[in-house]
Amino acid sequence: MPKPTKIEKVETFLWDRWLLIKIHCEDGTVGIGEGGVHGWQRPTKTMVETMEPYLLGQDPNKIEHHYQYLYRSSHFMGSVVQGRAVGHQGQAPRRSDLRPHGRQDP
Repeated sequence: MPKPTKIEKVETFLWDRWLLIKIHCEDGTVGIGEGGVHGWQRPTKTMVETMEPYLLGQDPNKIEHHYQYLYRSSHFMGSVVQGRAVGHQGQAPRRSDLRPHGRQDP
């Protein structure tokens, strides 16, 4: 079972045709995901920045809860931009290569 930690920072990076999202946790874990919609990276970036206040201080392991909350609390449920912005929340923390800096595998 993962140790309790909280999201402390969300960063977005526009790079070429991509929107990359980096989620930092208090324990040093960093998750990276891609959240852009082809041709709509800037609106998706704005959507992620709008969601950031909710995410700060949250448990990153409650992926489905965060997805449902963010998706259902939007006025325009079902938009492509919203779907990609919310989708990155699950992508970044699930990455198997995420480990706190300095941690060694057994």
